[in-house]
Amino acid sequence: MDRTSPASAARSTGPTAAMTSAEPAAPVPVAVLARTSTLYLQDPLASLQRQYRSCEEWLPQGWYIAAFYWDVESGAIDIEDRSRTTSFEPFTAAGLPRDGGMAELLEEAAAPEPRFAAVVCEDIERSGRDTFNALKLERDLQDMGVPLFATDEPASVQDISPTTVLVRRVKQGVAEYFRLAIKKKAWEGPRQHTLSGWNIGPAPSGYLPERVTHPVPLKA
Repeated sequence: MDRTSPASAARSTGPTAAMTSAEPAAPVPVAVLARTSTLYLQDPLASLQRQYRSCEEWLPQGWYIAAFYWDVESGAIDIEDRSRTTSFEPFTAAGLPRDGGMAELLEEAAAPEPRFAAVVCEDIERSGRDTFNALKLERDLQDMGVPLFATDEPASVQDISPTTVLVRRVKQGVAEYFRLAIKKKAWEGPRQHTLSGWNIGPAPSGYLPERVTHPVPLKA
């Protein structure tokens, strides 16, 4: 005979349990988790609008968006340090709905009766480009009884597909690799440029610049 501890009994009454026992078309509130880099790298407004649309189109029948949580910052930031800037303000002023960032999402998920029963993001790397923090977020939400989905994964709370977990872990590893590779190349490029005798800034005081056509026709 199995014995249920008080802690596990409390978790069994959380959002996930309600979703698994509900009718397929029962209303299920979902929180959208989005993230985009700074304006210097892309247009955050267009990126966030696309992420909203992807999440909305992914929703199964009966599921609906109850809240929006997003940040405009690097995915390499630790979860504990997320949502501490005001970089989102120009985009909320443009009319983009926002109920908070990562910090507010976790705070709401830990509430006795959270506003949402699941969290969905466009791609798992939107939760973070650091594998440790991405896994920590996933585990924290799981411990609160809130599953985390991505729009390229099936929406099933009945069980966890081994294939889904494998693909997600691979994608999280690739996201971190991509971030570190870009960071290295972004440094090595200007470094080699300087070692080759080129100056990418203004000419030093007392010198005149010698203009040389770029060897790449597209940049010439």
